[in-house]
Amino acid sequence: PFSEVLELNTLLFLRKSDYHGVQVNDDATEAVRAFISANKVAFDSAEKKYRVSRGVIASLLWMESRHGKNQGQFHVPSVFVDLVQADRPAVVLYLHQAAKRFTDHVTGKNRRDITSRTKKRVTWAIAELKAIQTMHRKNKDVLHDFKGSFAGAFGMAQFEPSSYVHYARAESADRPANLEQAGDAIHSFAYYLHKSGWKPGRSKSFVRALMRYNNSHDYAAAILKLASQASPGDELNRRRPASKKKPRPKS
Repeated sequence: PFSEVLELNTLLFLRKSDYHGVQVNDDATEAVRAFISANKVAFDSAEKKYRVSRGVIASLLWMESRHGKNQGQFHVPSVFVDLVQADRPAVVLYLHQAAKRFTDHVTGKNRRDITSRTKKRVTWAIAELKAIQTMHRKNKDVLHDFKGSFAGAFGMAQFEPSSYVHYARAESADRPANLEQAGDAIHSFAYYLHKSGWKPGRSKSFVRALMRYNNSHDYAAAILKLASQASPGDELNRRRPASKKKPRPKS
């Protein structure tokens, strides 16, 4: 529904909670371990190509879609068509009134932030619709039954269309990537994090790369915690030992 798409994409910021941290539990840990085991060949290939931790990728895919079990039921192109209308005066007024369902007290700053977010959502939606055009030109089949989240993210990896265009990678190079397939989702996320600055053994780069996907410290911390619990022996998560300086020869 139009109103639901507009509200979820512009007003959720008013609800402040650590949604990600509470998802790190024993069930999640076991699910991530099982996923890594079931997709060993794909992880081996992706890790060799992109040098990104399999534990982190498996944890990301759990957080994003429960390894494909929760991909969303919103029609992706329609989400962005709806959001193109977000900054219409009548829509902005409606969102100001709807904000009271997302927070106990709507401040003047909240209203200004909502108005600003509607303008940004319009620009974003137009760019994503152009990305969908690119996807359709390259492969019409990829848009079949094109469902995803309220934010227009789709597939096991929950990529936006623009992310798909730039970062989606198939496990097999002879076909387009299908993000509903585990192997393609694994390779796509590995490539995304690689291009976002992931450096094996450098923990600060892990956080920076994860926050390029979701600009939240809570999100990055939850992913890394889950990965460390599910895959503690992951070679690429280990810190690099400090380099020892060779003593200078005496003159």
